[in-house]
Amino acid sequence: MTECPASFDTLPLELLLAIFESTDNKDLLSVGKLCRRLNSIAIPIFLWRVNMKAPEESVFIRPLHNSHADQLSGLTVDFSFVSMKQFVCVLNHRQDNSRKPEDYSKVSPIEGLRKNIQRVHQLISRVQSVDSVCIVFHPMGGFWSLRLPVVEEFLTFFFELVETIALKSCSSLQILHPHLIALKPPYKFHLSSSNAIVKSLALIKPRNSELEGDGWKFRPIFKYKTPPTLSPALTSGFKLKALELYSDFLFVPPFSLWTFGFLKYSQITSLSLLMTAVMTEEEFRFYIFPRIIESLPELLELRLSAPKDNFIATAIELIPRLSKLTKVTFGAAQFGEFPPPSYLLSTARLDNLTAFTGYIDQVTYLLANVTCPILSRVNIIVDDTRGGPSYTVIGGKLAALKKRYSEMQIAPTTSMCVSHHGRATPPHPSTTLTEVDFSMISRLTLELPISLNSDDSDTFLLEFIMGWLDVFSGLTDVTLTTRQPYHDPELLAEMIAAEYANIKTLNVVDYPAVFHYHWSSAATDIRRNIDRQSDTSFFHNKTMEGCVCAEF
Repeated sequence: MTECPASFDTLPLELLLAIFESTDNKDLLSVGKLCRRLNSIAIPIFLWRVNMKAPEESVFIRPLHNSHADQLSGLTVDFSFVSMKQFVCVLNHRQDNSRKPEDYSKVSPIEGLRKNIQRVHQLISRVQSVDSVCIVFHPMGGFWSLRLPVVEEFLTFFFELVETIALKSCSSLQILHPHLIALKPPYKFHLSSSNAIVKSLALIKPRNSELEGDGWKFRPIFKYKTPPTLSPALTSGFKLKALELYSDFLFVPPFSLWTFGFLKYSQITSLSLLMTAVMTEEEFRFYIFPRIIESLPELLELRLSAPKDNFIATAIELIPRLSKLTKVTFGAAQFGEFPPPSYLLSTARLDNLTAFTGYIDQVTYLLANVTCPILSRVNIIVDDTRGGPSYTVIGGKLAALKKRYSEMQIAPTTSMCVSHHGRATPPHPSTTLTEVDFSMISRLTLELPISLNSDDSDTFLLEFIMGWLDVFSGLTDVTLTTRQPYHDPELLAEMIAAEYANIKTLNVVDYPAVFHYHWSSAATDIRRNIDRQSDTSFFHNKTMEGCVCAEF
């Protein structure tokens, strides 16, 4: 009887493990494509080497350009990989340093990005489900023109990827794309009547066509060859609940038509928007924000960051139409100022709003214009690094806020988060604000400065802390955050408890590698806008754990 010769895939497991131990990554991937048995042995070894130890729970990848042996390649050929709880992908133009320079194909950054979009799409297409997705397009310099075929091709693949993600039972999606599209978009916004601006905002509603409404229209400048159309598979609805968008092209016609259709057929209850400087205030007021409201009538949570306070003022004037809102968060604006309270909003209400986070100008403008009868939590962000109002001005606005609370017959818990971001000598109010009333603040998260002299750092910090607590006389809960650990936090807590009887809870939280901040103060810094990634050194991650403001 003739024995069949042994084949590679029938070798004993121990022998295969010994062979694969000395096999390079590229060859491991090739072997993993031969059959299921070899795949089940070779690919886990490859993924372990590239630090991908539990991909079913969390995947964080930065695909390499011109690479066939990175994490993305391994996941794509892993036959056993069928679902992900969290997927974070940062797309840029990083080269594969393991390859020789002469092996690189001469392609532009946008071409490399387009190829990686296709690779990510291939992975998402073959898994059964993915719960949370974050796609980041890292800035690569230069501008892209919508007239370029390669940009049009990239956008086509991008929309296909997002639709595939939505069809994979995704419940949370972040798209962070801080990269300006160059030249003019295909359409230009135009106010066709000067009277449109003074019309009641309650009457502004798009009509006639998708790109024309009361007193405004989009005029075509050039024809975009292949405008995206929403896949019929999405029009029956999909499970997306939370969406965050930071992009300058998703709200530009004709792409905006796809975006609003995507919103309409989703189940989104939480929306986060980082608006760019590319769009005008008029576009936001008459077209973009009304369409968002029209598309998401069931919205419960809104987070909005914009380059100018005028955008935030417009949002405040319009959000009473979102009658089910329970939570509102505004990010810091870099320019502009709030107008006087609008006479149009004397009866505006948000009957379900319970929580607000933002800056002092934003909350005072909101409550001056909109009645919120069950508002129970207000968190005020003070970020010294952004050159905001002085503490004298903040104190005056708090007095106005306190008066408005009384008029609405509410008594919300009012917190304040104060950030200095490592400044050695940040300002504090104790020396100039002895006559300003900060007593309405019951919770304080205070970032401690860094002492330049380690020998007397505890004394320096104690004086700094006491100065703040003397001013905030109504505090009941305090968190002190520091990047320079306090030597004896227990003794500090005892000293504060003895001096300030009203303070019931106090804790010191050490953040040696990150800063304390909220979505509001992260602004447009994508490094701080990626959710729930605490184990990545590339990004400064959101950090509120252990703080009295964590519920915000």
